[in-house]
Order: sequence, then C-alpha cells, then structure tokens
Amino acid sequence: TETDITKFLELMKKHESKYTMQANLLLRLGYLAFADAKNRVRIANETGIDLILKAMESYKSNSDIHKYSCACLL
Repeated sequence: TETDITKFLELMKKHESKYTMQANLLLRLGYLAFADAKNRVRIANETGIDLILKAMESYKSNSDIHKYSCACLL
C-alpha cells in the first residue's frame, strides 16, 4: 500500500494535464485513505495534499475530481 501511494502520487505529477488519469488516481487514493488512517498520513507526508488541491484547482468545474479529492482528504 505504501508503494501504491507513492506510485499514484508520482503518476499524478507526471500526468497533471490528463483528466482521466487524475480522476482514476484520486479515486484509488480515496479508497486507500478511507481504508486506513496510516494511509492518510502517508498521503500527507508525500505531498499528496498539495497534489490533490492542485487537481481540484486545475479541474474547478469537474464534480468527479472534487468528489474523489474530498474522499482523499477525509
């Protein structure tokens, strides 16, 4: 799981301009964050919060991005 979080966040950085990739990665991160408090800490420690907020800013009008992002930030 720790490896998954790192990979997902790296992919978010690499594919910032691809909506589908961002949405899928946020959805997966949301599942991991919801499943375990340790995962939420990992996401935060690996600058995940900044990446999540950046995706929300980049896709202001997209409800899926915002919904999945909120799940990551619980």
